[in-house]
Amino acid sequence: MILPFAGILLAGLLTALEGATNGWMTKSAGSLYFAMIVTFAASALLLLAAAPFLPFRPNMAEVRALPWYAWVGGVYALATITLAAWATPKLGAGPALIAALIAQTALGMALDHFGVLGLERSPVTWMKAGGLVVMLGGAAMIAAKG
Repeated sequence: MILPFAGILLAGLLTALEGATNGWMTKSAGSLYFAMIVTFAASALLLLAAAPFLPFRPNMAEVRALPWYAWVGGVYALATITLAAWATPKLGAGPALIAALIAQTALGMALDHFGVLGLERSPVTWMKAGGLVVMLGGAAMIAAKG
């Protein structure tokens, strides 16, 4: 349980850096499109370089059985990174991240509640809803000027 938690904490840290660095490139280059090409080209090169060292034996029968919407994760990633690169310089890293985190948490709670996309069902409780309300209050404090 500790390793997945540490991994997701690292992902959160990298997300903060990602929005800031991609926003910086967008601003400097004057092109969101250029910044996204650089970002995804670097990612593709890293994956290609790492490929010989990673396990890559997909179960093709299961892959072929996936529904169409299981294939659109890359589209979500492109949209997420592009929107973060566009919004972070305008909002600041803190407000941009807390807004994204609240949206992620709310949708995550709904996905868990209904047990969709292969997730185990975990109903929304008053405690969980209260946690989201506390996050909203925190977001208002983080976004406040002064």
